[in-house]
Amino acid sequence: MSNKFKLIIRTPEKEVFSGEVESIYVSTDLGDTEIHPNHSSIGAAISYSPIILNISKDLKIEFIIKRGMFSFSNDKNEALLMAYSAQKREEIDFDSAKEYLKYILEKLESGKYEDAGSFTFKFLEDEKIALIKEFDLD
Repeated sequence: MSNKFKLIIRTPEKEVFSGEVESIYVSTDLGDTEIHPNHSSIGAAISYSPIILNISKDLKIEFIIKRGMFSFSNDKNEALLMAYSAQKREEIDFDSAKEYLKYILEKLESGKYEDAGSFTFKFLEDEKIALIKEFDLD
């Protein structure tokens, strides 16, 4: 049995990561989980999550994922994470995150989302909660 598995992280613009990892921590809509080699097959949605790639004992890489799907294939011992956005934590512009939170709060307070239905309201609420939780923006 291998002590690593292949992981690919893609956004619509590019392949953000492709390589062997020892494990990945991800927070999905079903809850937090850590995937190791030969994990059972799984598929889950991600709203907004930090993910931690354990490349080796001494090397970890952290990304912030926005809107995506994660799957792990036990047969292939590989994972695929497709996301709207994937940025290394150290590359995130926190001023942009604050501006995005301001935009979300304005939309929620204005009530203009109501014509689009409850999905839009839930989306905006989820984005607000995720930004506040992840970046301590309030």
